Amino acid sequence: MAESKSPLARAAEHFQKNSRIGSVRSYGRKHERCVALNHTALFTSLVDLYTSLFMSDLRHFRFLTEIFTIPPDTNPCLHLARAYISAWFHDLYSCIREVARNLYPLAYLDHYQTELGLLSFEYDDFLVLVNSAIRPTHIKGTLQDTLYVPIFSTDTETPIDWNSSNPLNIPNFNLDYDLVCKIISMMKQSKNWRISNLVKKNNNNPGRPFWLFDWHDDFCCCSWFPPEQGNYTMEDVTMAYIIGVSCSPMLAPRDVDDWQPFSGDIKSKERVTKRSFYGGYEVRTFEVRKKICPQNQKQKQGDRLDLLSYGFDGISSA
Repeated sequence: MAESKSPLARAAEHFQKNSRIGSVRSYGRKHERCVALNHTALFTSLVDLYTSLFMSDLRHFRFLTEIFTIPPDTNPCLHLARAYISAWFHDLYSCIREVARNLYPLAYLDHYQTELGLLSFEYDDFLVLVNSAIRPTHIKGTLQDTLYVPIFSTDTETPIDWNSSNPLNIPNFNLDYDLVCKIISMMKQSKNWRISNLVKKNNNNPGRPFWLFDWHDDFCCCSWFPPEQGNYTMEDVTMAYIIGVSCSPMLAPRDVDDWQPFSGDIKSKERVTKRSFYGGYEVRTFEVRKKICPQNQKQKQGDRLDLLSYGFDGISSA
């Protein structure tokens, strides 16, 4: 016997059939939004990490520091790390470009027109994992169902010159193909390193969201999207913890206050406007502006709350 519907259920069915009620979306699911990578911060963090790793295995890499010219007053392992990570950044662009070319034509046309070959098909397991994670990443359960596409610059008027020796203008960026080939060759000979094929990971699988987390005070890593629906796992948090820096701009929704003059302790000021919404975990941030007046100088500050609708406890960065 069919279960009888409630009066409200019958009314809802009637209104839907007659187009009186229904669902409307301003944007479709997996709406594409481009997010610029904090490439300098990511580069610096990885260089620091791999400088330490090369120093811990210096006996194995000492040969390279003797046959290649090391700049004066430069730690040899630091020089190796800069070359290794620079090549990886070059190939990160190539890998994302291939995915964009196959699946995301708008991002491809705006940001990935330059064709680049890979400098190396192989890197150590961790860099291959990070490479495969920084891909177009689908985030669900937030205000908008969004596909975040990593890009290297928001300036579409002046394309990046990827044929330059330092296309991203990163300090200490150093593309040295011969040195990188030797580094990877030495890694293969060492029991302390595991090497993976970058091309096998360069597929159309979605990225992982470690690169979208917000960081506050350089030690508090926050997720502005829920872990449910497969958005992230503790493996993604672990990857963010190892890298230890923000890979993208702040993306959490913010309850922004009005500007007001202040003097003394900025943190003691109360909001001018009432709170509009609340989050499960909140971080209070301040912005300060100076307005120069004819007779004196007055400082104005804006008080805003970063509302993280979902999150987790802060993690100390390495």
